[in-house]
Amino acid sequence: MNRNKLTEHLLGLEIDIRFVSIREAVGAGCRGDIALLEAALHRPVLLAIDGVDDLAVLANGLREALSNAGFKQHADTVSTLFLAKNRNEPKAP
Repeated sequence: MNRNKLTEHLLGLEIDIRFVSIREAVGAGCRGDIALLEAALHRPVLLAIDGVDDLAVLANGLREALSNAGFKQHADTVSTLFLAKNRNEPKAP
């Protein structure tokens, strides 16, 4: 599913979760294949579309997807950023 279709699904379902962007993930240290990174970042979006609204489950899905895509070194940082965006906490370094 491409980015536009994901956005349409999210808007149609009125999901009020903030997701991590490619730019934010790269800023958190994720370097490499952008297509793999984008696919990993879609994991929590797809879970949310399927009805998952537990932030911990979504963050864990993101962490797992990033690790599997080769971004293991930065998976914890990006998943912490995801949680911070949704809990109105300061951004992770």
